[in-house]
Amino acid sequence: MTSAQVDITVPGKLTIHGVAKDVTATAKAQVVGDKIEIAGSVAINMTDYGVSPPQVPFTAVDPTVTIEFDLFLTKT
Repeated sequence: MTSAQVDITVPGKLTIHGVAKDVTATAKAQVVGDKIEIAGSVAINMTDYGVSPPQVPFTAVDPTVTIEFDLFLTKT
């Protein structure tokens, strides 16, 4: 059995290099067989977490990155 996807927002804290920030991820959730699948992403600015963007000769690197996730939840 597979249900229709629903759009959800997931608030939480993200910690990188010891820096914690409130974030809100956007995701889609659906039932797939006996599991709930949640797939989504959150965009962050590396410099907000004390991370310097990589240095690449002759080009500018955007400090914004997208973290993607895919969770499968089962009942035990």
